Amino acid sequence: MDLLNLREQGSNQTIRQTHLFSAHVKWMYELPTAEDSPILIRHARVAATRAVAVAMASPAGPVHLNYPLREPLLPPRDVDTKRVPLSFYTGVLHPAPRAIERVLGQIALAGRILIVSGPQPTTDALAVEKLAVKLGAVILADPLSGHRTSGNPEVPVLAHADVWLRADDASRDEIKPDVILRFGRAVTSKTVGQALLSWQEKPQILVDENMLWSDPQEGATDVIQANPASFCEALNSAIGDTAEVRDARLAYADQLIRLDRACQERMRERMEQLEPFFEGQIFPELARLLPDDTNLYIGNSMPIRDMDSFFPITATRLRVFANRGASGIDGVVSSAIGAAAYLREKTVLVIGDLSFFHDQNGLLAASLYHIPLVIVLVQNDGGGIFSMLSQATQQDVFPYFETPHGRDFQHTAALYGAHYTRARDWDDFRLALRDGLTRNDLTLIQIDTDRAENARLHHKVLAPPEREREEGSL
Repeated sequence: MDLLNLREQGSNQTIRQTHLFSAHVKWMYELPTAEDSPILIRHARVAATRAVAVAMASPAGPVHLNYPLREPLLPPRDVDTKRVPLSFYTGVLHPAPRAIERVLGQIALAGRILIVSGPQPTTDALAVEKLAVKLGAVILADPLSGHRTSGNPEVPVLAHADVWLRADDASRDEIKPDVILRFGRAVTSKTVGQALLSWQEKPQILVDENMLWSDPQEGATDVIQANPASFCEALNSAIGDTAEVRDARLAYADQLIRLDRACQERMRERMEQLEPFFEGQIFPELARLLPDDTNLYIGNSMPIRDMDSFFPITATRLRVFANRGASGIDGVVSSAIGAAAYLREKTVLVIGDLSFFHDQNGLLAASLYHIPLVIVLVQNDGGGIFSMLSQATQQDVFPYFETPHGRDFQHTAALYGAHYTRARDWDDFRLALRDGLTRNDLTLIQIDTDRAENARLHHKVLAPPEREREEGSL
């Protein structure tokens, strides 16, 4: 309830709702107080249609309608519910012709082209893949880009750059690209971001439809406002490379792919030596076990970073989601349930214990409406990300970053009627996951790990080969 005449009067449940979301929405509009009048009813319908049109228009984004209601908050009974004869058609933001000419000039003789692809819609990802094949370029794929799980073996994709780019600056110089094409939002990996910064003297072409300039390193040399799919189609049509340049690009792509595959094999061999549980191994397991068309929802903090490091290229078609926002832990359970409810496909959520604890009441919706969801819960009693950072070396301040809770989530599963398994080893995990994917209700699979030990194992598994020799084997 938000009536104009009750604002600033100390009225209960009445607040200032105008511009409540400020710069976070594309459009905010306040409607007149709801009345059973033909003029106001038509106005409400048009405003609702306009809100949908603005939200869907390029670039897509949220809108805020404020609709004051009178008590008892019931709708009028005799309203004509026929739809307003109003249609709208959203447009596509095409690249400027001179932008395409500029890019063609930059890539014409470039024998090393690297495409860096961040989180983006599926239509954009498919267009980027077609461009990569046409150029003979390789894609450095963020875990939320869609490329690792597109199921297309013809596309050259790098999955573990977050790991092998941690080598020294000299190694980065050896693989320095001539031109970098960047699509999607900012990448998850700080290591990739640092590499982009170290290559800032090279042309970095950022294609960004909404002009948010997803460039936290400020390394872009060209920013092109255009729909990414439209840009890729326009560039594809204009490319006319020589065989010599294309051969050089394919050789560069092959060099990086071999580096990526060697890194994957090295990590696989190291992880095979570990006793359960190493948290990073969850993602190679999921890559092997999940069937086609599964929705994979990833929590923030360590899960998304572990996916970036450890999830390989897979022939399985998966849809990968995350509620990144400001990288917070709030609302992840509810967001995953919303995705599962909308898509009505098997959905697996990988989430840490703090994030799960923060939004566990979101499970009520899954329980009430029988929404199939498998939750893989990484329980290390407090979240492990700060154990990976420099705070862990400062024992006088580290306790302020730790957040142990001592809760047993078996009771949470019982409260919401979830099928519960505490996996003792990877065989337990595999059986529980396969069983959960056959169910039409809620499943909770808990994996217990130790934060300090998990941090040590991360450093071991992710160490470059030369550091592994210095420190000894696992």
